[in-house]
Amino acid sequence: MRTTETSKSIWSAALIAAKCRAHRPEGRSYNVRWQAENGHLSFVAQDAVVIEPFGVRLNAGEVLEVCWPPNATAYTLAVRPAGGAQ
Repeated sequence: MRTTETSKSIWSAALIAAKCRAHRPEGRSYNVRWQAENGHLSFVAQDAVVIEPFGVRLNAGEVLEVCWPPNATAYTLAVRPAGGAQ
């Protein structure tokens, strides 16, 4: 992950330390590799997966964005469609 203000924040360090996993339907899983950009961390699914510990289902190409807004008490999650459309 490239170093940015997001990647140096406490909330992002905690998320990275949690070692999130992408679980495939057939039972295999792999570590989520977060990318820091524009104040959030993102992960692009290469195939259909469930991201734990969040329980978020993604289809291939969909993007999970995670951030911790100021004064928030929990992560905010957003799923973006494949192709990066907002």
